Amino acid sequence: MLTRLFNDPEVERLRQAGNRLVCDSGRTLLLPDKLGFCNGVQRALKSVAEALSKAKPGRVWIVGEIIHNPTVNRCLQEAGARIVREEERESFWDCADCAKDRVVIPAFGIERGLELAIRRRFAPELIVDTTCGYVKRSWRLVEQAAADGYTVAVHGDPRHPEIRSTVSRVGGGRSAVVHLRTPQMARDFVRVLVDGAWRDWPADGIVNPGQLNRERLALISQTTLLEDDIREVAEILSEAMVQAGGRLLNASASCLATRERQAAALRLCRRGCDLSLVVGGYGSSNTRQLYRIARSYGAAFFIGDARNLDSSRITHFIPETGELRTTSDWLPPSTRRLGILAGASCPASDVGDVIRKLGRM
Repeated sequence: MLTRLFNDPEVERLRQAGNRLVCDSGRTLLLPDKLGFCNGVQRALKSVAEALSKAKPGRVWIVGEIIHNPTVNRCLQEAGARIVREEERESFWDCADCAKDRVVIPAFGIERGLELAIRRRFAPELIVDTTCGYVKRSWRLVEQAAADGYTVAVHGDPRHPEIRSTVSRVGGGRSAVVHLRTPQMARDFVRVLVDGAWRDWPADGIVNPGQLNRERLALISQTTLLEDDIREVAEILSEAMVQAGGRLLNASASCLATRERQAAALRLCRRGCDLSLVVGGYGSSNTRQLYRIARSYGAAFFIGDARNLDSSRITHFIPETGELRTTSDWLPPSTRRLGILAGASCPASDVGDVIRKLGRM
């Protein structure tokens, strides 16, 4: 069951053919030179598979989704894993056998307090930590920045598990934490740095405002954001701190897999696609960024998997509104070059299913 997630014969066939396939309809399907599972996701899933092989069904607990992809999480559940829901995170051990059951920390990491609670209850050999190395790097940086008295500016979605786990490492109320979701919020924050005006700032936009240090600012970004946005936020804050006579510690960077997949998507889109399909979980940040890239170059649809499309209609996700929309006549005869993009959390099996369905249209 899990093996199919990693490799798919249709994807391999396109790879060997130079990432292009001419269908019987005359339409050409194109793949970027990088797509799908990154090394970190592969390591995480293999670690979970190993844990499942050593435990009875239902005795492996994953603290939230291992990654943001429904196919992957469904396969893990079918293989015997139990995914802990949000409301169970602080109590799931009451239903577990802490002397025998295994606990998996997902790739995004978990909040520091929750991790400590788990480590108090379960023996080290029962804990499978799949936290991405890039996320742990962010933790170390914010811990040190807070210890040195910096205000920590966090660029990303405050609700995303990676951001939640990272912010929890500031700890103890020692520093202010400012949430910057977008480059525009970074521009707005510049005014706060200058005159301390919080009038229009969102209530959940800052933690410990009394600890705001206008002379020392550390910047960290969610590792799966659009590279252009990360660069823009850093430039905005760097210029502001120079003008204010302060110092910016820029520890902001996307992970390597995110950069590689965005660069590959750009190369493919610049070659010219009449239409692009972006495949992956709707909650996946890195997949959302690929959709932004594809949409900026032409028509694009964000789908979960092959079940979302047929020859007459497509059901696709709109990230800006969070809605699913169904569009008819989505694949006109004039579409000759169709690109397929997939984020670092998308299994090869989902990409292969899309290729097979398109090939029959």
